[in-house]
Amino acid sequence: MSSEEAKFHKEKGNEAFKQKRYHAAVLSYTKSLESSADPVVFGNRAQAFINLKQYLLAQMDCSRAIELDPKLPKAYYRRSLALKELGLYEEARKDAEKCLRLAEDPSTKKLLDSLIGKTNAASIFLDIPIECDAVVPVAQEASCSTQNDPIDNKKSIPTLPKTFADFAADANYLSDSPDLFAQYFLQIPESDYSSLFDDLITTESVALLLKGLALLVESQRVNVSDVTRRLLALSQVSRFELVTMFLGANEKQDLAAICAKLPADESTILFDRFFIGSDS
Repeated sequence: MSSEEAKFHKEKGNEAFKQKRYHAAVLSYTKSLESSADPVVFGNRAQAFINLKQYLLAQMDCSRAIELDPKLPKAYYRRSLALKELGLYEEARKDAEKCLRLAEDPSTKKLLDSLIGKTNAASIFLDIPIECDAVVPVAQEASCSTQNDPIDNKKSIPTLPKTFADFAADANYLSDSPDLFAQYFLQIPESDYSSLFDDLITTESVALLLKGLALLVESQRVNVSDVTRRLLALSQVSRFELVTMFLGANEKQDLAAICAKLPADESTILFDRFFIGSDS
C-alpha cells in the first residue's frame, strides 16, 4: 500500500469517526496502519476504541503512539481516559500529569482533578480479545502469528539503544527472533533501564523478552542468575505493574519456565515482582 492509500484510509477513518461510525473508523485506521505506523493514526484509533468502550485496546494503541512519538499529548490524554475506565486511577493520573506538562488544556486539568486521591480498583475486569487480527499492535501481532514458527537466527543483534524509540524499533525488527531479542536486552546496562523504560515499557516488548529468555534458559545459553537479576531490575521501572496486568497465559508459561531453573525462594520473588502467583 502506498503512502497515498494510507492517507486515504486515514481520512476515510476520520470521516467515519465524525459520523459516529466508530467500527468503520477502526477498520479504516487499521488499513492505514498496515502501510504506515503513524502515531496520530494510532491515537485516532484509540479514541474510536474509547467510544466503543474497548478500553484495553485503546490503552494499547495509545502506548504504541507514545512509542513512536513520546511528545504526543493526545496519546497520554486518551491513555489516561482508558486507564481511568479500567480502574487504574494511579497510572491514569500519571498520564494526565504528563499530558499537562506537554500541553496545557482545560479538559486534561478536569481529568486530572477527577483522579486525585483515587487508588487503583481492588479487582479489574479486562475484556481481552483472544484472536490475532488487524487491530492488534504490530509487535503483539507478530507474537501471535509466529508463536509456533521456527526462529530466524539469521538476523544480527542491533547496537545498544539510546532511546526507547530505538528499543521499540529493535523489538519490532527482532519480533520473529525472540532469542536474539533476549540477547540484545541482556546487553543493555541495568543502569540504563530507568532512562530507557520508565513510563514507556510495553506489554508487547516484555512478552517478547520473556519468550526469548525462556528459550535461552531452556537451551542453557545464558546464566539464569543473570536473567533473574535483570528481570528484577526491569520490574522496578515505572508502569511495570500495569504492563504485567496484560500478560497472557503464554507469557506466564515463559516466566514459569525461567523460574523452574531457580531455587524456590528466588522463583517466588520473581513471580511476586511480576504480580503473578507461583501457582498461576
